[in-house]
Amino acid sequence: MREICIVLTVASAFITAGALQLPKYVKPCGRNDPNFNECVIKHARETLKAPILEKGDPKYKLPSISPLLITEIKVVNTNGINLIIRDIKLHGLLGVSVDKLEFDFEKKRVFGEFRFPVLEIIGKYKMSGRLLLLPINGEGDLNITLVDSKMSVEGDFVQEIVGETQHAVVNNPRATMDPSRMYVLLTNLFNGDKVLGKQMNEFLNDKWKDAYNSLSAPIVEGIVQAVISVINEASSVVPFEEAFPESLP
Repeated sequence: MREICIVLTVASAFITAGALQLPKYVKPCGRNDPNFNECVIKHARETLKAPILEKGDPKYKLPSISPLLITEIKVVNTNGINLIIRDIKLHGLLGVSVDKLEFDFEKKRVFGEFRFPVLEIIGKYKMSGRLLLLPINGEGDLNITLVDSKMSVEGDFVQEIVGETQHAVVNNPRATMDPSRMYVLLTNLFNGDKVLGKQMNEFLNDKWKDAYNSLSAPIVEGIVQAVISVINEASSVVPFEEAFPESLP
């Protein structure tokens, strides 16, 4: 049984009170619009080009996402691996292409398909266990680079009351991601044994598909939970009817 814990640096970075209108760089779509999903895709693509996303917008509880800082991802007993990654910098989120967004307001479901040219995870790691049947242990610097990744995400959304207004919250995200290549670099493996460390890194990069399949579930879950947490923080200051009005003037 695996246990995954994600701790975000951004979770308590900003405190904003009250209900706000959408920022100027986010355009709403009317729920009654027969082309609602197409509208959301168009506006999402426009929003991702907003320069403010690089540095963040404290008024809306948005941290900088270039890179997004994550305090910790902790994985316990996943395919025989125990892994802690700390002080994480996640690069590449703003390079995303939005291919599909579908909202079902009756069933309270949201689905999306995205593509990332490059996602880079940089941090400090501690690992023990067996990976691809081989024993592995180490504590040092980690770099995981995912190239040309296709991600599918599905989640449930509910309306929670914050103050006197209702706000959209995405819960229980489920995601898969399929990269065309993964590169891994782990320093200080096997108590600093450079020969064994070099051999393990070469092995993991040669067998990257198998390595990715062993580690992908917790890594993808960590990325998605981090992004969803950022979205939910921003949603906590913008009422549901402001973000998703029934119709537009």
